[in-house]
Amino acid sequence: MSLSTKGSAATINIESLHFPRSELAARMMFIFEHQLEHALTLFAPEQKGKTTFLQQDFIPLASQHGFLVAVADLQTEPNNPERAIAMALQDSVHRTQSQRQNMTLLPGLSRIVSMARAFSNARNGRASMTSEGGYRLKRWLEQFRAAGKGRALLIVEAAELLAARSAFNNFTAKLRSLLQAPSSRVYIVFVGASPEGQANLFRRKDAPFYEFGFALDFPNLGKEFVCQLGVRFKEVTGAEWDVDLAHDLFLRYGEMPGLLIALYVASVSHGLGVKEAAEVVLATSPPS
Repeated sequence: MSLSTKGSAATINIESLHFPRSELAARMMFIFEHQLEHALTLFAPEQKGKTTFLQQDFIPLASQHGFLVAVADLQTEPNNPERAIAMALQDSVHRTQSQRQNMTLLPGLSRIVSMARAFSNARNGRASMTSEGGYRLKRWLEQFRAAGKGRALLIVEAAELLAARSAFNNFTAKLRSLLQAPSSRVYIVFVGASPEGQANLFRRKDAPFYEFGFALDFPNLGKEFVCQLGVRFKEVTGAEWDVDLAHDLFLRYGEMPGLLIALYVASVSHGLGVKEAAEVVLATSPPS
């Protein structure tokens, strides 16, 4: 995503401001590569950068290591987590099958076949998910594992929703059983923001995933992130950015990367100092 600046002829590429958590991504990959664990949990408060970390650090690294990745965001189906997970698995399997089949097609045919396949999947594949009274989760986990040739990785975002209702108890029990079965066992990362949800899902003795998986800490970014933005600011404007004040504001408002990036964007696009940029940002989108 690019944002045109008002005070500069340059454009701000938001992705280029990302500060990678390379060590965490490498640690997670090491755990899976050496089969030390098949399940990891990654919980931290909202707006700490978990989704950005997954999209820009971890998933690309997993793909480089030959893992097939599916991402299920339970917020898309808060009343039906089984459907959210099954659809993510199905989409990943179909996408992989299409890519492999298109490699054998003549160039002029690949687009036609892709369009026909997409229509067929939408009409038949998704409809089959509601047949026989369920979503065939076992089938999709098995196919996902097979498509990844044993290196299939499922990421479940907003995982705390699995423990949000007692009505989900049967599903969570089934999901745990399937994730432990040899034919449907895949690597999985549970990601969430609620400490209470994490406790209800993993830490209480009666939790559905008690003693399942390994809990990882999601570290806050430090002053090195602020310094990186200061260097970028000088490259773009030729002026100094008040890194110390920016860092103080970063700490004061919960160490949220998005807030700091908003300060940087306001500084560059409006030609403001950190203090003035903070006034603009906090007036328009105060931290929750």
